[in-house]
Amino acid sequence: AGAGAPTPLQSMSVEQEFKNLLKAENEEDFTAKLKNLKTVVRVDGALTNLGLRLPNRNKEGKTNLRGHLWKLMLGVVYEEKGAGTALEKYKEQLKKGENKVQGKDIRNDVFRTFPKLEIFDLESQKRKMTRILHAVSHKSNFKYTQGQNILLAPFLLCMNEVDAFHSYHRLSVEMVPTYWMEQSSKNPEKSKSYLGVNAACRIADKILRVVDPNLHKALMANYKEKINPISPTERWFHTQFTFRHMQTLSLCTKPLEQVVLLLDVVFAMGIQYHVLIYVAQLMSLREKLMQKGTNLNDFLRQDNFPDVNARYVSSQVSYLIEKLEDQPKLLDELVRHTTDRRLCEKLIRWEENPPADAKGKTRLVEEKRSITEPKNSSEVKKANGASSGKQTTSEPAQPADTTSKDDGRHISEDTGRTTLVVGVLLFAVVGIFLVALAVVYNENL
Repeated sequence: AGAGAPTPLQSMSVEQEFKNLLKAENEEDFTAKLKNLKTVVRVDGALTNLGLRLPNRNKEGKTNLRGHLWKLMLGVVYEEKGAGTALEKYKEQLKKGENKVQGKDIRNDVFRTFPKLEIFDLESQKRKMTRILHAVSHKSNFKYTQGQNILLAPFLLCMNEVDAFHSYHRLSVEMVPTYWMEQSSKNPEKSKSYLGVNAACRIADKILRVVDPNLHKALMANYKEKINPISPTERWFHTQFTFRHMQTLSLCTKPLEQVVLLLDVVFAMGIQYHVLIYVAQLMSLREKLMQKGTNLNDFLRQDNFPDVNARYVSSQVSYLIEKLEDQPKLLDELVRHTTDRRLCEKLIRWEENPPADAKGKTRLVEEKRSITEPKNSSEVKKANGASSGKQTTSEPAQPADTTSKDDGRHISEDTGRTTLVVGVLLFAVVGIFLVALAVVYNENL
């Protein structure tokens, strides 16, 4: 076999681990075997390299091996028999009919879901998508927002309708709830929706600063002509180019077959790590984006964004995780931003930006802080649950001190001026007192 070709052992490993998982004797055994399965997926990358076929149109509407693996990695578990079966729970929501408040938005988005892709042009697929989106909106009083149709589509390529409903509900409602929350009135964003999505944009910016500061600097320089003086360059760059990727969990790339392969890896690591997929794709365009005067629209607009290569991007994601190992606070933010509203509110204020010195060079405050902290101040551990990626065992590190040397010099100068003024005033008061005393003394004489 050539380089990268699957060996017979590799081709069988995922299916074998899956079969072992089904034989778990208790909850502890199940957790351990699920962890082994995720490791196989993470280490070996996109599952097409392990003998799983690329997704097809799924005309039969059945759940294949990939679909079963996704359910397990997402933590979708339900009773197969009895009154509370998955099918009965789905039918219960379908009986409620169309969500009249959000029906128009759902119809419009379903109609334009991958309209040019043969893999998703079946009318039956779109009818399923419509039913599922309405059912999810009823089940959790869940407000449908644009982009959620993109999240649902891959499930229908490898699952039956019932499994797709439960898996999509698990992903969108339970695993990334902050993405659809509204922002508090205290935050300056004009759009009050997509709290977690905007927070993810901020995290993507911070990660790129750490792993490739030169690329970050070049991107901001090329975007400078569009800067708004009341807001940092980074915010406007990510509003225009990054937001759509975060809104769809980095699934708005093409081709869809490769996106499905990326989901194999992301579900194994934890859905939070989809942010790294976007950063990895930016780094794959590094040579073009680093050129001075590059028109970013030619590469980063959604219509112009290059095709994704799942194998390459998944390997880059592993590299980025290694690069971030000495950034415990940033990793903690990455893991928690999908569920922690308070953290998201803080992130979208775009505070704690590393300051630039007189020469315009960016100082990575967080990177310097991580070097000076004790190594055991915050350890990142792999979680056993299917819905988590990495979690920290200690409190997040305190924000770094971003006060520059110039700020200290100005503070010293202000203190000196204050001391001088106080001294002059004191000298004047003493002088006036002495003059008054002399006058009184002369009058007595």
